[in-house]
This record gives sequence, C-alpha cells and structure tokens, in this order.
Amino acid sequence: MSRPIPRLAPVTRAVCPSRSIFRLTRCSSVWVRWSSHNYLNAKLPDEPLMTVDTSSLRVAVDIGGTFTDLVLVEDERVIRTGKVLTTPDDPSQAVAEGIYELLGDLDYVSVAEIVHGTTLVSNALIERKGAVTALITTEGFRDVLESGKEQRYDLYDLFLEMPPPLVPRRRRMGLRERVLADGSIDTLLDVDDVRGLVGDLDPDVTAVAVCLLH
Repeated sequence: MSRPIPRLAPVTRAVCPSRSIFRLTRCSSVWVRWSSHNYLNAKLPDEPLMTVDTSSLRVAVDIGGTFTDLVLVEDERVIRTGKVLTTPDDPSQAVAEGIYELLGDLDYVSVAEIVHGTTLVSNALIERKGAVTALITTEGFRDVLESGKEQRYDLYDLFLEMPPPLVPRRRRMGLRERVLADGSIDTLLDVDDVRGLVGDLDPDVTAVAVCLLH
C-alpha cells in the first residue's frame, strides 16, 4: 500500500511533544506512547506530491556530540533529512524526537527498519570522560597497556609520545592465574586472591575491566 507524501517536505518542530515523554528507550514502547497521545496528526502541506511505497521506508540515525542527524530512505532514495540537538543525559530522547519530526505526516508503522551509529563512545574515550576504570589481568601483564605493540602511528619520530593509557598503572592489578593456549589450566585461580584485589581498589573506581590471558 502506498500513500502520497510531500516532495522533500521540510521537517518542522510544530507538533513536537514534550521531551518528558521520551523516557522509554525501546522503540515499540515509544511508538505506543506517541500513538496513545495522538501526536501523529500532522497535516500535509500544499506542495507537489509523489508516491512512496511506505512498506520500504528505512530510517538512519547518527548520534553526534552536538547534533543527531536523521535520514529517511525509500528504496535507496533519500526523501527526507532531519537534525535535532543531542540530549547527552539520554541520547534516546533526541533519537525519538528526531524520528517523530522526520516522519511528519507518515504513519510510524510504515517504517521497516531503523539503524543507528554514534560517535559518543569515541568522543568519551578521546576526551577521557568515561567511567573511572580499574583493570584486573593475568599476573605479569598489567603493563601491556603501556608497552603495547611495535606498531606506531609515526615510525620515524624518535621522540614520539604515545597517549597515556585509559587505565593508569595504579589502577591495574595482576591476578595469579594462568590458562595455556590449548585451554588447559596451568595455575588455578584462587578466589581469595580475587577478594584481596577487590579490597585494594581505589574508592573512586566505578567500573572494573577483567582481561585474563587466553
């Protein structure tokens, strides 16, 4: 089934509901909530119309640090684009609001697929804004983060300074255990050792990464 939509109709915020309704992160729950509040009632503008097969609509979302960009695609053809401010405390709010505005006069049930990507994680790593993390690894390997591999992004700079590791040495701890490459246990892990390491964690640690050899 197809229905007419405006050709390259601009996305507007005229019927945008309060952001307080976007607390739910599952798309199905958000859609139901929109529908129950009758927000999907935008009128068609008086513009040239074209026919779109609504069963093939797809939405792509890119969540950036400042803006969230959206594209509505029908059979590999871009028919609408949108942009909203990213909501850092809950990025799903901007996604929900952006999709609502992007669809406009279209029925939400006609969307067959929603895909998304984000730079939020890489931004957090670059800006060092992630959780205060500790690392528990096999004894003898806690300095691998700094020694790294032979690969360098500038092979000929003799004074190259690598960025500091995400987990400083004071929060990296070695655990006495060893599993060989074939899966056999060379040194059995002692649960009491684990308890001891946990007790030595800095009080400001909010996340613990566990990475044991093999």
